[in-house]
Amino acid sequence: MSRALVLVLLAGCGAPRDANYYEHVQPILEEHCIRCHTPEGTGPFDLRDVETVLAVADRAVLHAEQGVMPPPTTDPGCRDFQGSERLTLDRREIATLTQWARRDFALGDPADAVSAEVSEPGVLADTDLEVRIPAYTPTYADEANSGNEYRCFALEHGRSEDFFVTALQPIIDQSPILHHMVVGAVDRDSLPANFDFANGVDCLDDDMGAIDGMLTAWAPGSEPVVFENGAGIRVGADQVLMVQMHYFQSGPDTVGLRDASGYAMRTAPSVETELAMLTLGSVSFRIPAGDENYTFSESYRAPSAMRIYGVFPHMHVLGRSYRMWVERDRKDECLLDAEAYDFHNQLHYLFNEPAELEAGDEIHWECGWNNSRSNFERIHDEPQETLYGERTDEEMCFFFTLTEVENAG
Repeated sequence: MSRALVLVLLAGCGAPRDANYYEHVQPILEEHCIRCHTPEGTGPFDLRDVETVLAVADRAVLHAEQGVMPPPTTDPGCRDFQGSERLTLDRREIATLTQWARRDFALGDPADAVSAEVSEPGVLADTDLEVRIPAYTPTYADEANSGNEYRCFALEHGRSEDFFVTALQPIIDQSPILHHMVVGAVDRDSLPANFDFANGVDCLDDDMGAIDGMLTAWAPGSEPVVFENGAGIRVGADQVLMVQMHYFQSGPDTVGLRDASGYAMRTAPSVETELAMLTLGSVSFRIPAGDENYTFSESYRAPSAMRIYGVFPHMHVLGRSYRMWVERDRKDECLLDAEAYDFHNQLHYLFNEPAELEAGDEIHWECGWNNSRSNFERIHDEPQETLYGERTDEEMCFFFTLTEVENAG
């Protein structure tokens, strides 16, 4: 789509005719882009630096017009979620960027600079509990699982009474080798007698890898998770925090990296709403080699009334799209709807309003994958049939669903 056509289509969106960097574009970049595009972020370039912005401006505006940037999320029009206003560009913002390009990326007057006043990306204030794994260097020694290593660490939280986690911030030490990180609360007496607290244990294809008391997960692009309005997840005094690390050797320069990742948390002695994670997903799909748009769907019938507060969808690098919806009396209520999926921008969608389900309502989900040569994220040069699995070159279709626990204390 040409920029002239974009302007014609969006002429009614109120884009400033004198669009310039300092007054109009800088606040858009601050609100929507710098969470990734800083030296500490997952994206290239530091878009806080005006010279860098000008060097990549033409490409950045084109990507915004095409809907490539910011990275895809679920559609807020399906169900609105926390932070949707900064994770998606509206029509007026796209029109402003297009008008700025037509004005040859005018700088304007620094005295007219407007700040979006956004908080530093990825930073959670007022945390009172921090856990980190013991410093560990993956060995990738299992030849049957080349380049992948699952390592599970049991960490003490040091609390003598039950408490509730109300917010979590990932502490990412070595992002080049981290495929994902999961943290959950497990009973201490469920651990094997010989569990190695100092070095963790290998847990690929092991029941320990499926953490029942899951608190949250991190994957590339994830941000801090905040349970609002007096909500939280219980952790028992007699439990330990199990951290599951999936390491992936993404290149020769990642060999020997020593990782000490973890989580910082806000906690409270009690909450008004107790939450728990319900894991929904599919494991029986077979993605044909060469199929550009293979989809698979399943469903779950709610055994009782329940509230859904949010969902964390997860696939691997072949992921193309996903949907989740509730069927009630032959009518559908949308929960998630993403026409595109980006492995490097995996977000927790915490709904502004929880979804109310009755007993018997069906929760449906659908995952779509691109297992063809047109997927530049593919790991195998020649596409191969791909099944469910934990390794990076296998696939997943999970929807970690945050629900309310009845009769919370």
